[in-house]
Amino acid sequence: WLGDAFVRALSPWVDARVHRDAFEAGLDGRAVCFASTSPGEVFVGTQKLVGISQRRGRNGARMQCVLYRDWNPAAWTSVMSSPTARTTATELSVATIDVDPADIVAAFVAALPR
Repeated sequence: WLGDAFVRALSPWVDARVHRDAFEAGLDGRAVCFASTSPGEVFVGTQKLVGISQRRGRNGARMQCVLYRDWNPAAWTSVMSSPTARTTATELSVATIDVDPADIVAAFVAALPR
């Protein structure tokens, strides 16, 4: 449902879809989570646009999402301890959306199920 809300919210700016198949870590997804493909995440073609992480517990679930307006891994990959993870992050092909954050938030809130 969360990925569907993002697709509805972002539809004025991008043609996206929700990944509905199984989790796929690929070669590097365990080291660089944005390199994996998980159910509910949002893609533009083969590029991830919205990554979703969830943690479930007795008291409920927390879902953490990331959407990039600009993809600049060089700004933060130097702090990664694994050279393989640094290379993977640098080489990821990530979808971005150059829209004002307030517009994205407003569209997302309006797209949430009631």
